[in-house]
Amino acid sequence: MELFELIFGSRADLNEAAATCEHDENALLVDVRTMDEYASGHVPGSINIPVGEISSVRSIASSLNAPIFLYCASGARSGAAKRSLESMGFTAVENAGSIRKYNGALVS
Repeated sequence: MELFELIFGSRADLNEAAATCEHDENALLVDVRTMDEYASGHVPGSINIPVGEISSVRSIASSLNAPIFLYCASGARSGAAKRSLESMGFTAVENAGSIRKYNGALVS
């Protein structure tokens, strides 16, 4: 296990997470970066909920068991958001890590 995983938790693959969200209407792909970072380029199909506002996921998630994949610039903020969502009772939250790991074209 690498140091990042010890500090921020294990990560899902961002590319696989994006594909899952394309095929599962209950799954959410959440970019937890700032609105400006999101506007500069984000994974298609993702929604922007800055890490400080992560509790608003409650209003859009279909259930506490809905798959939620989080990403940011490095994986640190998405790790913090994962812990916050889990403390709110969400059970299927994954840290998908860094946007730099995404292989597709970003949209802005």
